[in-house]
Amino acid sequence: MQEEAEGYLDRIKEVTITMKRQYDPLHEQMLPEPEERKSKTRVKKEMMELQKLGEQLLTLPTAYLKIAGIPHELVDAVISMKKMSTHGARRRQKQHIGVIMRAVDPVQIKRVLDEFGQPRQMPEPLKNKRQGR
Repeated sequence: MQEEAEGYLDRIKEVTITMKRQYDPLHEQMLPEPEERKSKTRVKKEMMELQKLGEQLLTLPTAYLKIAGIPHELVDAVISMKKMSTHGARRRQKQHIGVIMRAVDPVQIKRVLDEFGQPRQMPEPLKNKRQGR
């Protein structure tokens, strides 16, 4: 009798823990523990960082954007934003760039920005002409 009571209490604890977790009927499984999920604030911060990274592409020349290996949809969005002049349209386009950036590898975008920001080596004949030789 004592063993049955202990087993019953263990089962109640297990059910209580399971009830605290949410069930995903689509995949017929339990969702991860709340500690494993990111907070809504953290997700929003990450999305804002991606949007700002995408906005930095505006500083690059259009010709460089086209050959840099950036996804075509992102290049089109950046080029479109460069042509916009009204504040509201630019704000909406920034948000659109942020949405596109969610599907793009941010490391690739940082690499493109870093490569463009590095000083270029001038060909030897041009160096000589500029130095007055």
